[in-house]
Amino acid sequence: GDEIDCAAISTELENEFNLSPHDPDEEEAEFEAVAISLDSFDFDDAPPPAKKYTIEFAPKAELYLNGHDPQRIFRELAEAGTCTVTPDIEGVDALDTFDPKQTNISWTISVETDANEQDLSAPFEWVDDQCSFSITREEEPDAFADLGDMADIDAFLSDSGSSEADDELKAILAQEEEAEESVDAPLPEVSMETPLDAEAATVVELDAPAPAEIAEPDGQEKKDSNPPAPAEVKAEKPAAKSPPKERAKVSKPIRVESEKVDRLINLMGEMVISQSMLTLQINESGFGPASPPGLALVELQNLTREIQSSVMAIRAQPIKPVFMRMSRVVREVCTATGKKANLVLEGEHTEVDTTVIEGLSDPLTHMIRNSVDHGVESVEKRTELGKPEQGEIILSASHSSGSIVIEIRDDGAGINREKVLELAMNKGIVQPDAKLSDDEIDNLIFAPGFSTSETVTDVSGRGVGMDVVRQSIQSLGGRVSISSTPGKGSHFTLHLPLTLAILEGMLVQVGDQMLVLPVTSVVETLVLRPDDVFTIGDGHKVLKLRSQLVPVVDVGAELGFADKSADFAQGTVVVVESGKNAMSAFVVDAIVGQQQVVIKSMESNYKRIPSIAAATILGSGMIALILDVDEIVARKVAETPNQPVLDEIA
Repeated sequence: GDEIDCAAISTELENEFNLSPHDPDEEEAEFEAVAISLDSFDFDDAPPPAKKYTIEFAPKAELYLNGHDPQRIFRELAEAGTCTVTPDIEGVDALDTFDPKQTNISWTISVETDANEQDLSAPFEWVDDQCSFSITREEEPDAFADLGDMADIDAFLSDSGSSEADDELKAILAQEEEAEESVDAPLPEVSMETPLDAEAATVVELDAPAPAEIAEPDGQEKKDSNPPAPAEVKAEKPAAKSPPKERAKVSKPIRVESEKVDRLINLMGEMVISQSMLTLQINESGFGPASPPGLALVELQNLTREIQSSVMAIRAQPIKPVFMRMSRVVREVCTATGKKANLVLEGEHTEVDTTVIEGLSDPLTHMIRNSVDHGVESVEKRTELGKPEQGEIILSASHSSGSIVIEIRDDGAGINREKVLELAMNKGIVQPDAKLSDDEIDNLIFAPGFSTSETVTDVSGRGVGMDVVRQSIQSLGGRVSISSTPGKGSHFTLHLPLTLAILEGMLVQVGDQMLVLPVTSVVETLVLRPDDVFTIGDGHKVLKLRSQLVPVVDVGAELGFADKSADFAQGTVVVVESGKNAMSAFVVDAIVGQQQVVIKSMESNYKRIPSIAAATILGSGMIALILDVDEIVARKVAETPNQPVLDEIA
């Protein structure tokens, strides 16, 4: 066909895009290279890029009841980096259906920070059991995502020329592919020394195979300070190398739902009961301890105890989180009262059962508040008395004979016994003519409705007294005692069981009933002699125990399933202790033995029964009741004439 004339279009394009031929007479712009020194740039100390985290935070009602504020947590997170808080109010009900006891608001927090996840979770340590939160890190884009797979790199290398370095890199990549295809084939061995003779090069075995070199985007190999020669890279035969050394295993914690652990605990309890049944059957069958069944039974008992301790260790947690919360309580009360106090923690790594820890927070909070508000004096008064301006409160935890002992000590004013006795008489807690010992006056602060606060404040005087603390501790199967020195300070002691699942109990028989006494409460056992029993006042029986008279508890009559003993000519006495110097002598028919029993709650399965703490199932299938020693002793001590009278008689 005819040729198309493009001259007009070409001229127009040349003019638009400045494609006109270069004029040789036109003066060229001078270009001068500028040297830039890279020494002034510190690449090693460049700040790492900020990491992005998303935190989901949903508090429970307990968080607010314990005085915590989510805004404080947000402020602490904001100190770590850029923080954006977004509330989720979809679950909040309308005003007419709003329930103030429910918390339906949650937050999503976006944080850009250089810190790690552990630093971000630190503000939540105080409230980890009162909220649910999760920290997730946003995935960062992969810097090598655009390089494609190995095939693309091979094609890229083939296009960029066949230099010696490229050939070497191709050999390494080919060996890597072979290593991936065969599990047994090890990674290539790379010598870290450059020999003079390439043929005499030897492969140096390393404990950990060196990673293959990675190609830079410009196609050049990433240079090492001492690059290996091509002849040193050798593909080694499979099975020619000894297996690599095992790396040290790092134990990682796992999160397990509490219901699963509780089920494990219950099954452990059933296993203890089954073992008791087996023990009973073997003993009744006439097998001796040295017989094969007897020896097998001993092995089973040892194994059961080991499994039990391991299962209990799963639920054991350090008491430190609860103790750490108390330092905040001290600061808040000091701010409210204008006093100065310092909290000293001892034994905070002591491990206790989770259920015990959960029930400890409220009683400890109240007792620490009392220590600052009622115990520690004002700064002016402490200065007058020659004490340091800052009071000291010691919170300690330790293990003692199968139980945990928590002590709260302060160096404050101690208990003003005259004021306590006067208030107790005014409130009708004690009779006006009563003669009480110092210990009994100190224990009056645990009486229901007793309070030394004359005004209602945020700290005290709200009608929640130390009786609530005692009830909380007793509901955990523990007891609380107090000792005080006026002007020197007070000393509270809490005795709590290590676990609320399995109890070391003493099995006693009263009539046709089997009862269980916690071994931790038992002081001693002795044979009852009629000469040692005295009658005081309105038919109250007391036992002369060395230089002390102890109230006698006729267990069968006390619980109402046996007649009252007319005389104590026969029987066994189990002396039990509840709190400081609160002792009683339980009269039983016989002591059957000591064994571990599984605690079955009466309140959750039936209802609260006075004098009964819980129940258990024996190996014979019988149900035995576990006595509430603290309640029985407290009631008996209250009925019996006071201790000074007993001491005079003794």
